[in-house]
Amino acid sequence: MRVEFAEGFHEDLERIRGPLVANGARVAARLEEIFEALRLLGHSPYIGQGVEGGLRQLVIGDRRRNRGYVALYDVFDTVDPEADDAGLVIVNAIRSWHEGGYH
Repeated sequence: MRVEFAEGFHEDLERIRGPLVANGARVAARLEEIFEALRLLGHSPYIGQGVEGGLRQLVIGDRRRNRGYVALYDVFDTVDPEADDAGLVIVNAIRSWHEGGYH
């Protein structure tokens, strides 16, 4: 499956990036962690927990290290068996797990 990002996703990343920079975190490494987890959705799109509205959410990170994120995404299976594309995952939003909801 192809993994794509909704329009507001990059704004979410900027919101996440701010506190990382302020706290002296290794920003590039953290962002790579996030994208590595999101790439898994291309192979295992149903790995995340189902939530309201048919969406799914993927928990990314390590609670023991008190860092983590939750990505909200949708899976679109291809119904045409002859199609080259096996489907699509759209990552709609991402937030720190300390945040109360998606923006």
